[in-house]
Amino acid sequence: MIDLRSPEPVRVSVPIPEPEAFTLPALAEVAATLPPERFEHHRAVDLPDLLPDGRVTRDPRPVAEVIADLDRGDSWVMLTGLATVEPYRSAALRLAAPLQLAARVAGETPTGVDLIVFLGADRTRVPFHCDVGHHVLLQLEGTKTLAVGWYDDPEVERTMRAVSVGRNRANPDRLPDRIEEIVLEPGDAVALPAFCFHAVTGCTGRSRALTAVLRTDVTEATAAALEAKRAADRGGPPPAPVA
Repeated sequence: MIDLRSPEPVRVSVPIPEPEAFTLPALAEVAATLPPERFEHHRAVDLPDLLPDGRVTRDPRPVAEVIADLDRGDSWVMLTGLATVEPYRSAALRLAAPLQLAARVAGETPTGVDLIVFLGADRTRVPFHCDVGHHVLLQLEGTKTLAVGWYDDPEVERTMRAVSVGRNRANPDRLPDRIEEIVLEPGDAVALPAFCFHAVTGCTGRSRALTAVLRTDVTEATAAALEAKRAADRGGPPPAPVA
């Protein structure tokens, strides 16, 4: 059982989706139909654990070409918003089912489910960051080392979270005080609570992975409070509510 009140990651068992929709050719075809705000692709081999400004070098080719050439490239690719497209919506709901149950137990009301596909070339890395939703990460191919971190000072942790959410989000500028590494082999899955700091410190071979993201009324309210803190720390007005 996932406890959303706990800051600790937990390994979970989730169903493996049918492979046909998650091959590189199938994902390249889907990626070619997505609007630009629904994908990212960056050169990511040997990135540092900390990248506060988030500045990376983007492969200039179309995202479908980057995916097709993943084994000969040096990038990672992230496709988002796939829960609105079949057969990815079905996979998202199955993968997010343990989070839905945990939310009900915690008294949180789900507000949205998303499915993210992460593709990484050998040795790609993702610096420390945090996200608004609760996560279940499922490794499909390759070996990935996931680092999860915590700050000992609650105010430092809140400040690091505040810079990591909102329209102009950035990354933490200091490493967590405690870091646990989790090695994910094909078929392994782990659940992370919302706002949990994590990084990918290494991929061995081509990495294909899925992430189901569950947002709730609690995570949305927390994100709004953190964005307001960030604005206050900068001496500006609180962010306007989104219509």
